[in-house]
Amino acid sequence: MREVRLWDEEERRRANYVDDLVRHADVLKELGSLQRRAQTVRWWQLAEQLDLRRALRRTEDDLARVSAQIDDPELRRTIVAALIGRAVSQARQHSHRNTFHPEVLDELDRVVAAARSSLERTTPAAAGGFQGMTTHRKDVFVTQLPALAELLDEAAIRAYSVDTVEALARIASDEEMLTWVGDDQCVVQHRASGLRQHFWADRVPVPGRIGVFGATNARTYKVASLVDEPDPGPWECFVGLGIGTRLYRAGAELMPGVRWWSSVAKAPAVAVRRRLHAEDPYIWHWSECTWCYEQTPEGWAGLPREAFAQHP
Repeated sequence: MREVRLWDEEERRRANYVDDLVRHADVLKELGSLQRRAQTVRWWQLAEQLDLRRALRRTEDDLARVSAQIDDPELRRTIVAALIGRAVSQARQHSHRNTFHPEVLDELDRVVAAARSSLERTTPAAAGGFQGMTTHRKDVFVTQLPALAELLDEAAIRAYSVDTVEALARIASDEEMLTWVGDDQCVVQHRASGLRQHFWADRVPVPGRIGVFGATNARTYKVASLVDEPDPGPWECFVGLGIGTRLYRAGAELMPGVRWWSSVAKAPAVAVRRRLHAEDPYIWHWSECTWCYEQTPEGWAGLPREAFAQHP
C-alpha cells in the first residue's frame, strides 16, 4: 500500500500564505486594469461609471483583505530564505559541499546571477513547501509577486548568501565536542551544530578478516542528542562544512585500533570517507577503492596494516 504523506500545520500555513501572495498579485493586476479602464470612460456613460465604481470598491476591499493576510514579515522571510537557498543550491550543483560553504564567496557573482535566473523560472509551488499543497499556477513566477519581488533581486540574493556563509562558518568553526562512551560504542556530538554520530564495534572474529571492525550511524535524527535542548537547526543545514570529518576522527580516537566500514551513498559522506581513507587506509574503509579489493578475497578487511605501505 502506498504511504500517504500528511501535511503538518506549518506546511499548511506556508502553502496558504503562498496562495495569498498569488492572490495579492492577481488583485493588484485586476485593480490596475479597472483604473486604466476608468480613465477611458466618458462623463455621459453613467451606467458604465456606476459599474466601474462598484467593481473598484469590491477590488479595493479585496486588496485590503488579502494585504492583511500577507502581513506576516517572519513567514515572508522564511519563504524568501527557502527560495534563495533552493536557487543557490541549483547554481552550485557542481559542488558536494554545503550550499553556503565559504567557497561560494569565490564565485559569488556567478552564483548570484544564476540564482536570480533560476528564480525567474520558479513557480509559486516551489515556495509552498510540500508539493501539491499550494497553487500550481504556471503563468506567474515568484519574482513577479509584488510582495516578494524586492526580496528576490540580485542585491537581496547576494546579501543573504554572504550573511548565511558567515553564520554557518561561525558554527562550523566552533570546536566544542560532546562525547559519550559505552561498551564498544560511543557518541560524538558537535555542540554548535547538533550534528552527531554513533560508533560501535563488533569484536567477534571473522575468518579472513584482520582486526576489529566497527560501523557508524551519521543520521543525526536517529542518534539521541547528548544535551537536553533543541538542535540549532535542521541537520541538513550543516552538512558539507567539514564538521562530519571532525566527528569521524573524534569517534575513532575514542575507540583506537577499530577499523571502520563504510556503506555511505550520499555524495558529501562519500567525499569524507574518501579523504579519511587517503589519510589512513588501514583504519578507514572506502567502498570505491579498487586497489584494496584487488589484494585479497576479503579486500580491505583482509589486509594487515603493513600491506597499506603500497597503497596509492
